[in-house]
Amino acid sequence: MVVITMIFSSCKKYELSEQFSIESLPTVTLTGSVTAPLENGKMLFVPQGTIISFSITNNQYDIHVDSEAGKHVITATVDASGKYSVNIPVTSVGVSVQVTSNNFYYDYKESDIVTYKRNFKFNDRTISCLPNKNLDIDLTFAVENIYLTNEIVPTKNVTISGKLEYQSNLNTSSYEIDTVAIPQGTQFKATIELTEYNATSATYKQEIMVTVGANGAYSINVPMIVDGKAIVELEGVTNLQYVVKNGTDIISDHIYRHTLDQMITVYEVPLTNKNFVYTRGAQLN
Repeated sequence: MVVITMIFSSCKKYELSEQFSIESLPTVTLTGSVTAPLENGKMLFVPQGTIISFSITNNQYDIHVDSEAGKHVITATVDASGKYSVNIPVTSVGVSVQVTSNNFYYDYKESDIVTYKRNFKFNDRTISCLPNKNLDIDLTFAVENIYLTNEIVPTKNVTISGKLEYQSNLNTSSYEIDTVAIPQGTQFKATIELTEYNATSATYKQEIMVTVGANGAYSINVPMIVDGKAIVELEGVTNLQYVVKNGTDIISDHIYRHTLDQMITVYEVPLTNKNFVYTRGAQLN
């Protein structure tokens, strides 16, 4: 448990002791089913193990962790019956929860004789959680918009995985730069273009949103075919804190825009340890 020491004035939302943690707050329970149009448009339960993320911005808890864009992220795993359940810490005035999930691929059944891989995108939504009010909320995926030329249909997936980081502070006395993980819950876009190797006449294109996991980890399932080649472009923008120190003295402490802009070529072999560092840009405060 991470414990954050805070001092609250009379204008804060709570009157708490010096030791405060999100885990000490009361919770409400969100439950429901998770479905997608997996069979000729018919809504069916998504595969067991699908992960749903629930994000609450830290400022709703009156805490400041890493950056103004910090989030408290809780995940739930869909069970064998297509259900999820998650406990959300709430304040006396409630919290607003952003619900997201990564895309997934599935053998879409168009008819009794036609089945092929399709990509399903989560329908993001925001849920208001109030004290002492449990909610039953059903969640859904939709078929992701794709663009097909000359009938390329992916037949398998290849995984890209790695870690995303950013430079959090510089100590001018030693010129040491601390590089830390991008906060869990941060999202970025992956644009995928799949072609037959050494061919340009047939193309499969799509865009997906990817959510960063714990310790900056990410994973992308890239659609692939035999003798295929995919170009994957990673693009993201997030606002993060950057501190400059001289020894223990803080010289500056500001929020900066940080960007991710990388391109990866993928063949039929999984890629691991594809680690990238966000680039620091404009100061925002």
